[in-house]
Order: sequence, then structure tokens, then C-alpha cells
Amino acid sequence: MPAVPEGFAEAYRLQQARYPKAEPGPQPVHTVYVPADRFSARTVAEWGDQALSLVKAHLPSPGELAEVFGVPGALGAAVHERVVRKLSTEPVEDLRVDFEDGYGVRPGPVEDEHVERAVEAIASMHAAGTLPRRWGPRVKSFADGDPERSVRTLEGFVTGVAARAGELPAGFTVTFPKVLMEAYLGQFAAVLERLEAGLGTRLRFEMQVEAPQTLPFLRGDLNESLGGRLAAAHFGVFDYTAAIGLPPHEQRLDHPACDHARHVMQTALAGTGVELSDGSLAASPASDPYDGRARVVAAARRAGQALAGARLPPGLGHAPVAPGEPVRHRLRLPPGPLRLLPGAGAGLGGAALGRGRGHGRARHDPHAGRRPAPRGRGPALTAPAALIVQSRSTSARHWRTRRHSTGSDQLARTAEPTWKARMP
Repeated sequence: MPAVPEGFAEAYRLQQARYPKAEPGPQPVHTVYVPADRFSARTVAEWGDQALSLVKAHLPSPGELAEVFGVPGALGAAVHERVVRKLSTEPVEDLRVDFEDGYGVRPGPVEDEHVERAVEAIASMHAAGTLPRRWGPRVKSFADGDPERSVRTLEGFVTGVAARAGELPAGFTVTFPKVLMEAYLGQFAAVLERLEAGLGTRLRFEMQVEAPQTLPFLRGDLNESLGGRLAAAHFGVFDYTAAIGLPPHEQRLDHPACDHARHVMQTALAGTGVELSDGSLAASPASDPYDGRARVVAAARRAGQALAGARLPPGLGHAPVAPGEPVRHRLRLPPGPLRLLPGAGAGLGGAALGRGRGHGRARHDPHAGRRPAPRGRGPALTAPAALIVQSRSTSARHWRTRRHSTGSDQLARTAEPTWKARMP
């Protein structure tokens, strides 16, 4: 009998290709989506300034932070210092220039112009050293029936940045939304392969899981079949729950149908090196900035009480959409509160900004409670202050936070955060 069974070498080769042993490296704590027509070289700095101003206005001292969130003074001091430092030095870790739902459908020449403007802004940020550690566009879905537009935007963006910056800066990735057919993944990977031939660098992408049609082709060899180009899979809770016919009041993150989708994503992609992303909660407290700190304190405490009774799905992080959640979350879960990292969310992202009229009432995700908007016609959102509520979760190693924003002219409109994959 041979010492090595016949076929072992090939099976082991496949195992190594599908399930790499590499340990996950540091991941961004969020992804900020900004509409392409409203993006500029100053966007990241503006978000940081606005978020930092809210911390200083509502939580000017460590003692006030400790009082608001009901944590020990020493922990309040540590979190306060880290939040202020983080927002001052690196307010955005992952940036997407959005040409999809947050941008809408525009005439071809108009989108081409916005691609050029975005390219100029990215090149300027790279030259100034202000480009986030991860960055890139979100293009339109092939499911819209117009892949040419998606590819044209991607090609113009990538080649334009490379030409102006002299190279494609490190950290590039592209988000590919609403994947309804497995074939679209292979076609998009082929587009990336063609583009990278002239760039001298490898291109990867992130897919969005926003429909039940996507779940059947999530499997262990998916990334291998795409040449290892799949970097992450993001769950879109509201598009998904609407697609399976749930009524508005059931379109929520903790619905059993969402548990099922997340478990499919986890089991299918476990060990493949593909990051995972959860969706967002349907609402978070929003306070009237004119009502002052009392309303903010009440909102934060309500958020903490709600989190105390929340069930965290196994292996997933908790989406920090309410102002008190990130700190409360780390206080209640091992390995303990002092493991909070610089992005720790001690602030008042949703609480410090109202949404037009109705300041002080619950702020609802604009996707919740209705069918998905027509392709390319998503609602407008913004949330510079949402940066405050980020934290690096050490309870779920495969999950990191994700932040959607699709823009608004008024700071008074806030964005709904979502939870995105892998933590160190």
C-alpha cells in the first residue's frame, strides 16, 4: 500500500488554494460611501472636522463621557482620548466614491465628468498624504442591464488615477453591488484582470449580497474560481428583506431570515480569506441639537439599555448605529473594555444630528420599511458624525464595520451605518 493515498496531492493543493492559512491583518473599522458628484479632496477632512466638533460640543471631557455611557472614569478617559485622537488623525479608514444607489442614474457625459473630478480629487489626496488606507469606487450593478456604464466608470477611474498619481496608490478596491447572477462575478473579475494588465498591480473587489438569488452560489471555491479576486461579501439587510417579501415592520437586522443569510455567508466563505459584512439596524436615536446635552444623554442611555438585551448572532459583530452601542458593546463582551482600539465609538453619531424635521425622534434607515428603490435611485444620506460611533470589535474576528453615505447638502441629514467585516 502506498504511503500517500492516490489523489492526495491534488486534493491538498485545492485545500490550500481554497482555504489559505494566512492570518487576517488589520482591517478598516468602517467604509464611508460618498456620492461621486459631492466628493472632493476635502471630503475626508470635512467629515473628520464635523465629527470632532460634535464630540467637543457634547462630550467635552472624559468625565462627561463616563457619565453619559455609565462607564468607570478611567475607561471614559481612555476612550475619550482615543476618539479625539482618531478623529483628528484618521477620521476615515475606508472610502468609496459612490456611482451606484447614492449617486443615481445620470446621462453618460455627466457621469464621465464626475469620474474625472473624482480622479482629480483622489490624485490630490494621494499627493497630500490624506488618502485613506483603503479607497476606491462603487460602480453600478450588472443587474441593471448596462454593464458598459459600470465598466466605463471603473476603467476611467482606475486608469485616470494611475495616470495622474504615477501609479495606482496602495489600498485600492472596488465594490460590485446587487449580484443576482454568478456569471456577473466572473465577468467582473475578467474586467479587473484586463485592467490590471496595464497597471502592474493586482485588483480585487467586494461583492454585495442583497438578494436571495445570491445565496445559492456562495460556496467555498467561489473565490478560487475568481482567481482570488474576491476580497469581501457584504450583506444588504433592507434590499434582502424586501426582496423576500417581508412587510416593512419586519425589515430588520435581527429577523430570522437575516440570520439565515448571514449563516450561509459565514459557512460558505469560512476560511477562504473573504471578509464578511453585516447590515445595519433600522433606526437609531437622533437628537435635536438645540435641545442640548440632556436629550443626547437620554438617547445614549436608551441605546445602552437596548443593547443590553440584544442577542448577538454567533460570530458576528454588532452594528453600532445607536450612540451608546460601541462602548456598551465592548463593556459587555470579552476580552474586555480596555481592548477598545483608536476607532472606539464613544460619541454621538446619530444622536448629535437630526434628520430634517423631527429632531429628537428615532432616525430610521431610508431603505427600511419599503421596497428597494429603483436601481440607481437610492435615497440621499450623509453622516460625517457617524465616524464617532466606530469601534474595533475583538469579539468577532471576521467582521468589521461599514458606513454608508450617499450625500446631502445639509449636515442635518444622517446616514445609516452598517457593519462590515474582519477585525484583528
